[in-house]
Amino acid sequence: MASGTKTTLVNWSGNRIANDCDVYAPSTVDDVVSIVKKSRGEGRKIRAVGTNMSPNGAAISDGATCISMTNFNRLQSVDKETGVATVQPGMRIGDLLNRLAEYGLTLSNVPAVTEMTIGGATQTGSHGSAVGSPPLNEACVALKFVTAEGEVVDLSEAADGQRFHEAKCALGTFGIVVELKLKCDPLTHLREEVTVVKLADVQRGHSERLAASKHLMYGYYISLHRVRGHHSAHGGREGGGRCHQRCIRGRGQQD
Repeated sequence: MASGTKTTLVNWSGNRIANDCDVYAPSTVDDVVSIVKKSRGEGRKIRAVGTNMSPNGAAISDGATCISMTNFNRLQSVDKETGVATVQPGMRIGDLLNRLAEYGLTLSNVPAVTEMTIGGATQTGSHGSAVGSPPLNEACVALKFVTAEGEVVDLSEAADGQRFHEAKCALGTFGIVVELKLKCDPLTHLREEVTVVKLADVQRGHSERLAASKHLMYGYYISLHRVRGHHSAHGGREGGGRCHQRCIRGRGQQD
């Protein structure tokens, strides 16, 4: 196990800074176990680090051991019959969506910013913009953790019930996630419309727009007193619209 790199970490929005962090980038589960046991023996805080997208201080802390999941970035397998994908937590959502599309699959919900890791998005309950769809952690059907004691634990929806449901959106309190199994949806095609209107027009037409949308987002421009709306609905026949993950990723780049 290589030694950690002493550094200062800053989150994506720049509103959180953590000093004197020892950052490790393990490549195997055994590496994670060794780092956790070493840090526990030294009495240090331990944090799992993805792409530092979180606007709060949950992911970074002064003087902590920060375990970067950068090297845990692969789609390990896909069961075409069940639609369950086995994924490493450090894989960025945009990369995961592209790989799932090769199997005719996608995620049931997608955040606007797809640079975040799938492990971080599920552990924090990222909600995405899909109307009527649950947050991303609800797609988890099994998880593999390294606990604070350095034990490797497998939890699943089928075998562990309530404990599993608590663990799949636990903000890292159950341990370091090293593997996820996600129930995926068939790849769909969406048509996206972007409109810029007055706030009063949004308020008047919101209920109808919500009922007609698969995904719906608003962005308010204070200086212009205008609202940009992103409305996505199913695009009809195969190839008749933009595919699910490309549509959502495109919206994220515009924002």
